[in-house]
Amino acid sequence: MDIDLKQYNPVVDSYSEQINEMNKKSNSEFRDAFESIKLNGVNVVEFGCGAGDLISYIKDHGLKYSGIDSSEEMINSIKQKFSTDVNVKVGDFTKTTFTKKSFDLVFSKWAIQTIDNVDLAYKESVRLLKDDGFLLFLVVHPIRHFLEKKKKGKNYFTQELVESVIFSGTITVREPSHTVSEYFSDYFLQNFNLLKVHEYYEFPGAEQINGDIYPTHLLYIAQKK
Repeated sequence: MDIDLKQYNPVVDSYSEQINEMNKKSNSEFRDAFESIKLNGVNVVEFGCGAGDLISYIKDHGLKYSGIDSSEEMINSIKQKFSTDVNVKVGDFTKTTFTKKSFDLVFSKWAIQTIDNVDLAYKESVRLLKDDGFLLFLVVHPIRHFLEKKKKGKNYFTQELVESVIFSGTITVREPSHTVSEYFSDYFLQNFNLLKVHEYYEFPGAEQINGDIYPTHLLYIAQKK
């Protein structure tokens, strides 16, 4: 499926400001979930780190931060802000060059849904996590992507590229749709113990199709078996 990995490049300068303003609820939920995890170490890595809006928060908790993002512009923005005290790379979070079993937590916010096969992110997480390490992901809810297909006769079970209008119509992104079963796949359940699942809504961060109330994001915590 043809996904534009550079679709956020034009909004590098405004993205962090927009995501903090429009996603206040999900940001708060994510941070609460993060603080609920009892880490046994200090090394954490972020899949799809964007412009690094979580880095200061992570560093304030005394943790060593690493991150990867497909956008060179986003990574350059991080390097300008944080100099050399963070380990960030341009690349594919399903095929990183980070050292095996070197992290206590893999986390991601609004990134995992951008790939066709979610299991690829889980497989890389298994490779990177230490024994009993944690995973924390926040993704676009499958019901939201289903509604945003915006056509009659749409099929929840057919993966399609969906155009999502976010941040009060200021940004349009294209992402593949997913099902709940994909996020909690056989591979996931074989390799992780699911500790927490939370779903809620947040508008105008999402479109709110027809003015309906439905879940816009899905958050979950798991621990490597």
